[in-house]
Amino acid sequence: MWKEIFYNYFQNEGCKKYSFKIFQKLFSQFKSGEFKKLTIEESFENEFKELIDKFVQERVEENKFSSSIIPTVLSDSVAKNFYLNLEFKQYQIKEEEIYFWLFHITSGIFYKNYVFNIISSKPDKWSEFLGKFKDKGLKYGLIDSGRGINKDVFKKFLGLKRITLEIDNLVVLYILAFFAKIFLEENEELEELGIDDASVGILVEIVPGSKNKIYFYTKINRFIKNVFYANEEFTTDFMRTIESLITYDKNYKDMSFKFVNNLLYHLLKYQRLNGEMLYKVIDLKINSLKHQKRITPFYKIDELISKFA
Repeated sequence: MWKEIFYNYFQNEGCKKYSFKIFQKLFSQFKSGEFKKLTIEESFENEFKELIDKFVQERVEENKFSSSIIPTVLSDSVAKNFYLNLEFKQYQIKEEEIYFWLFHITSGIFYKNYVFNIISSKPDKWSEFLGKFKDKGLKYGLIDSGRGINKDVFKKFLGLKRITLEIDNLVVLYILAFFAKIFLEENEELEELGIDDASVGILVEIVPGSKNKIYFYTKINRFIKNVFYANEEFTTDFMRTIESLITYDKNYKDMSFKFVNNLLYHLLKYQRLNGEMLYKVIDLKINSLKHQKRITPFYKIDELISKFA
């Protein structure tokens, strides 16, 4: 199933063009040999299926999970005490497992080293939607094959004066908003695309020279409906509230990003507001404003509190 979904998706040239940078990041550990070709555009285009088939078959024959495509997996040379010995466990890695991860990472929306996607309960529908979406996005410059997200066009499309993509959960927030607006404009029902209580959002952080990380987000269907829609219209209120909480003063910026990131992660994971985290964010912002000797109001903070209390 996943092998078919993967190759059907990448028959679309727009999808392949957009995802090249993701493959380039994912296979950057191969400094030589055949799989390095997946990081070279001409070879990637001409030998794509042959290279992927060989890569998958080698992983199956070796019976090892590959850290190239399965985030958080460690090799035995890196961590012998934590390495999963498949032979000892009498477990045979399946081709489908590898294609599952390859598809969900390489078909996602990326920004720098972050890739976001949704594990849908209706993968065929979601794959079809992603293909059409990538074609349209590339055509109108909403998404960019080099940078993943064209930040200026992205900001204009969402109707915002400012967006911040420096931290992982803000990337998730804005990509979910992006999807939410597209769903509304294209009359796509979340449930029809398999975005329901069984679906899961995933954010993969590709870390050059180190372990790739992955974060899971459940109930994103409820989050989308609760945050981005009001009276069947797309709303930017929540994003503007979060932006108003961020402190950009150089003396407070790093700490502010950390606090806002934690606040958002809790909201995304539990659909509830953590009062202690919110207090830290607001207190830091007030101290920053005192330092700058100016006043900047919080945007509709009362609505955030009432919605997630």
